[in-house]
Amino acid sequence: MPRAFWRKVGDIVWAKIYGFPWWPARILTITVSRKDNGLLVRQEATISWFGSPTTSFLALSQLSPFLENFQLRFNKKRKGLYRKRILWEIEHLFYFSNQIIILYGNT
Repeated sequence: MPRAFWRKVGDIVWAKIYGFPWWPARILTITVSRKDNGLLVRQEATISWFGSPTTSFLALSQLSPFLENFQLRFNKKRKGLYRKRILWEIEHLFYFSNQIIILYGNT
């Protein structure tokens, strides 16, 4: 059984929509719906896809931790725009994340 992971707003994840490859995204919002008795009905996230202005609303089950699953999800065989875009986004993501930590500390 896969290890559970906690997702929170701002996390970078791999996201999957049927017919498309796993693609990096950032969680913008998380919505949890429950019945009146407290029983969990669904958990969904609004995500922003790397390299795209598109946002999507996906079940949390369609998300997977980014760094832990990089080797599994990143398709080394794909070339061109796929590779270029993902690597560019990752490089800038971690550069700016480190700059924020330097300026404001690790919160």
